[in-house]
Amino acid sequence: MDHLRSIQSLKSESDKEMDYLGCSAYKRHPGVLQNNFPSLVAPNLALLRECGVVESNILSKLVDHPRVFAASHEKFKRTVEEVKKLGFNPLRQNFLSALQALMQMSKSTRDGKDYVFKEWGWSDEEIALAFWKLPFCMMLSEYKIKAAMSFYVNTVGCKPSYIANRPVLLGFSLNKRLIPRWSLFQVLLSRGLVEKEISVRELFESSEKDFFERFVIPYEDPQLLELYKQEVGSFKIYGNAADGHSFTASYLINSCGFSPKAALAVSKNFNFRTPEKADSIISFFKDHGFSQTQIRALIKRLPELLIYNPEKIFLPKFQFFYSRGVSKSKLASILSSNPFVLRCSLHNRIVPSFIYFEDLTHYDDDKVLVAYQHFQAVLANDFQSLIAPNVAVLRECRVPESNILSPESLCHKP
Repeated sequence: MDHLRSIQSLKSESDKEMDYLGCSAYKRHPGVLQNNFPSLVAPNLALLRECGVVESNILSKLVDHPRVFAASHEKFKRTVEEVKKLGFNPLRQNFLSALQALMQMSKSTRDGKDYVFKEWGWSDEEIALAFWKLPFCMMLSEYKIKAAMSFYVNTVGCKPSYIANRPVLLGFSLNKRLIPRWSLFQVLLSRGLVEKEISVRELFESSEKDFFERFVIPYEDPQLLELYKQEVGSFKIYGNAADGHSFTASYLINSCGFSPKAALAVSKNFNFRTPEKADSIISFFKDHGFSQTQIRALIKRLPELLIYNPEKIFLPKFQFFYSRGVSKSKLASILSSNPFVLRCSLHNRIVPSFIYFEDLTHYDDDKVLVAYQHFQAVLANDFQSLIAPNVAVLRECRVPESNILSPESLCHKP
């Protein structure tokens, strides 16, 4: 029990919560009882105090996340210096939140998150801004980030830069808050009861009580109240069904041919309550020549496609490829093997990268498509600036042009 007392000693002996604090830390991280825990934690706590971190903030973080303090002193000190260089104030709570985020992520994980944000058009400055405002946003899974960005950009119509300035939006539950509130708002909008231009902050960031008082109670409509209750409760109800199959899983099994195991895997992270929108997505792909197997491959890799507006989000991209002479069967093959193309901006990513490869290779459209099919990074913001100097070096080394720009080379990672 000496280790628990080392945690409790951070508070005044008159504090009645000492025992509770020690037990709370133990519950979250049983490792506090290991022999070396106090020796690991002590120098790290001393370092934070030297930096001026508020004692109450240290205690709160130590109780909630004791594992953060159990790192080697060298790593802990290096990370503290990094947090300070990023401009975090030791007097503020977010200093320790940033420290926790950086301590718990490897460099490769951080790079992966950066890449996801850049896929949505964020600059390095915007990523840094979002992290400074809410360090927690970098601790979200890549899937969570992608699903949230897809909803805000493709469904709500937000600019990616807006989300960078309001990173708190990324942390909200898609199924329990965002989709239910958006669905109710769409009903109000269709009835002419609300303005189309409404603050995203008011719609999604307001408390449950404030949202209810703003968008439900004033209209005195029992149907609205019932709709909202159904939307909020539906995901919990389906997710806890006795046989383990949510509505989403059942739909994927019956309409898309998923195996029960695959359907459940998808439905753990993504859910919907009614089939109408998903039906329209599947019909859209079938109309454009996709087979059942190809549709299943799309949904398995990018399930959030099922909540997109196909006429608004997908059709312009399909029309662009068709205008370049791509057949329906060829396009279905390309997109089913690389569905992430569908998530890219037509005017900011797809068209510029297509034209760049045409200019670089002097190939016809059909051969340029090889790069799209086999390597999605051709759509990254900085891909063109990265590849151009490398191609120039190879040319200076007199590597034959046909070897550099052969279709076989493009089939391998460009």
